[in-house]
Amino acid sequence: MKRNLCFVLLLLSIFNMVGCESKSVSIEPEVEEIKATIPFDERRFIYNNGLELDYDSHETRDEDRTLISNYYPVISGLKDKSVQDKINKELAELAKTQLQKLEADLPITIKDKILRFDHKRANAYISYNFNNIIFVEYGAAIDATFKENEYYPLYKDFSYGYDLNTGDRIELDDIFKAGSDYKTKLNNFICQYIIENNYDDYETEMMSKPFQGIRDNQSFTLRLDGLMIILDEKNDEFVNKQYSDRIYIPLKTIGDDLYIFDKYFDVNKSIFEKEKLSKKLFPNQLEYKINRILEEGNERYFLSITQGEFFNVPNKEIEKKLNEMVVPRIDVEAFIEKANTLTGVNESAHLIHNIGLYTNAGDYLSMSVTEEIFFKNSYELIRETFNYDFNLNKEVLLRDLFVGGTDIADILKENIKKMNYPVTEEILELGVIEAVNANKFYFDESGVAIYFSPEGAKLDSYQEWVYVPFESFGLENITILN
Repeated sequence: MKRNLCFVLLLLSIFNMVGCESKSVSIEPEVEEIKATIPFDERRFIYNNGLELDYDSHETRDEDRTLISNYYPVISGLKDKSVQDKINKELAELAKTQLQKLEADLPITIKDKILRFDHKRANAYISYNFNNIIFVEYGAAIDATFKENEYYPLYKDFSYGYDLNTGDRIELDDIFKAGSDYKTKLNNFICQYIIENNYDDYETEMMSKPFQGIRDNQSFTLRLDGLMIILDEKNDEFVNKQYSDRIYIPLKTIGDDLYIFDKYFDVNKSIFEKEKLSKKLFPNQLEYKINRILEEGNERYFLSITQGEFFNVPNKEIEKKLNEMVVPRIDVEAFIEKANTLTGVNESAHLIHNIGLYTNAGDYLSMSVTEEIFFKNSYELIRETFNYDFNLNKEVLLRDLFVGGTDIADILKENIKKMNYPVTEEILELGVIEAVNANKFYFDESGVAIYFSPEGAKLDSYQEWVYVPFESFGLENITILN
């Protein structure tokens, strides 16, 4: 795509003004009592809030008989009912007012092209619910019939964070440590995003002028794995297309500057009616990026091959092992050549290769590499698992998931009985012991999948993996959650 050089140079020339050049600036820190924080690289947990969530919905019709829908969360479980009522009142009101604002802000050029409004709707959900704060994300949308078969997206999303101690809103500045030059980091990241995604190319019609930097009242939302900058009418250098654009900034970019995990939370003081809070594993900095997806086929075969690469693995030997694991075991070209020799009426073949990343948090990694191979009338499922604790730098065995004394075999056996597997009591007994000792498993934060394939049992490939929720063992007996 042809680039406008003058525009690019102009964009680059303002980088120094908005933080796109990483020069340090002397900033006097604000006077603020800062709690001790866990270093970002050492954080393993955050805490789920002790809230109960419900959702309320309303449907009405206006004077033009247009359907208007509102759907939003209602929280309960706070000890301070005045704070709870304050937040709930605002959540309900925002669902209504933001939809009205979307309609009021429609440009005349678009309003003139609308034949009628069909449906006006506002939906909201809690996207972040940890360490005494919540973030609520809203989407306001209007479905309309346009004249002359034209179409324009009429959508706006926005988000607000709340301190559950007081019910006050959380601004962008609140989530960072006092004195942090976080704006420079955010602006640098956004500038790079603009260049990589051609936002600064006139032909894309994404920007009317160079990036002016994030605003003091910048719209944003927080996710478990990063910060989302929401570009709205305040960011007027971006062309308004009647929907909000977002730029995702991963935690690793800003993690050392964040104060949000400790600022509003005290592990020794509960603001919830619930007596004990559960922990949430904090995301690792380890990344798996898909760099190739191959899907092809004809009347004789079908291929679906997903390949990727691991980055930022703390142990380089393990990084090498992981990247060797994710390469397809089977010779793909030889498979295609053999499949093309099939001549029977219903003869076909397929090969599926993918990576399952079940846990990548709390310094734990649990993953599998799976290949499904179907050729003529034969079917094979190959699943290689890998479980690792980077905190201790060792592979995780099945027994490591549980505190000492947990009767893994008996609990597994009871769960298999409930699933009505076609096995005798004797085969079940021997099969469970074999499964517990084999250490062929993978786990997420809710449970563990264990390979169960005793001799003499006629199970298909998928039945050989038994998923058992951690609740069956007792959450207090799960080491990764304690």
